Amino acid sequence: MTNNGDWWWADDVVTPGPYRPNDSVGCLAGRWDTVLRTFLAMVLLATALSPVSPDSLFLPAFSPGLSSASAQGATRSLIVVGDSIVLSASEELVASAPADWTVQINAEVSRPTNVGHDVVRANLAAITDTLVIGLGANDAASPDVFQRRASALLADVAAVPHVFWIEVAEVRDYYPVANAAIRELAAAYPNVSIVPWTALATANPGLTAADGLHLTGPGQQALADAILTAVIPTAAPPGGSAGGLLAEIETATQDASSAGAAEPAGLSPAQLVLVLAPFRSTVDRLRATIAGRF
Repeated sequence: MTNNGDWWWADDVVTPGPYRPNDSVGCLAGRWDTVLRTFLAMVLLATALSPVSPDSLFLPAFSPGLSSASAQGATRSLIVVGDSIVLSASEELVASAPADWTVQINAEVSRPTNVGHDVVRANLAAITDTLVIGLGANDAASPDVFQRRASALLADVAAVPHVFWIEVAEVRDYYPVANAAIRELAAAYPNVSIVPWTALATANPGLTAADGLHLTGPGQQALADAILTAVIPTAAPPGGSAGGLLAEIETATQDASSAGAAEPAGLSPAQLVLVLAPFRSTVDRLRATIAGRF
């Protein structure tokens, strides 16, 4: 500050005129208060203008207040990514899940498949057990676009142990095409299954609203039940039951035995499974990551 008539700050008021030494305390306090307020305003403006990252959408409770008991002792994880149809059944899905499953849901109104894919991609490291996808209702009207988006999404989750895609109720002429595309894509991935919904919704009109697509109260529970009915009996614990790995080892052993080869010394197939199973999902995920980058 100088005595040459510069502007100065006192008590948060900008005042023209010469600097007065007896006002130095008010000047200093006022200046810092102004600087602080300006800084906070800039932070708020930057936050408001910055795009929302898919990472920020994937909160511990993916839908506000919805996440099954970060269940004490839960050993299984179900993650659901979807649109408004899934969103409406969120509470029922969380409430109906078995106690040993945690359920996390990220769904929003009018979400197209590519946006759901962004959410999945941004959080792929957290999807280590079971993923349910409820997308397609908002972009199936363009079959080629939808198929391309669905194919890209499924390619990115090829290393997730269990993936399920919910059918869209076939109330518009392009939904059967979308469901057929998903079934065709799913056939190429051994980890992907379909949650049947079309037949149930068609046979029970009371499950959906007048548009035949969005859910009524009973429909919300019915969709939750359909998801859990598809998932729970099918999704073996990752690394818990060796499944395909055990089958591969046992088949190789049987082939060697039938060919007259001596049984190899060392670990038995079952023991080998116990050793290798915990590492399989890590290896699969690393393989998928490398394949996606090169």
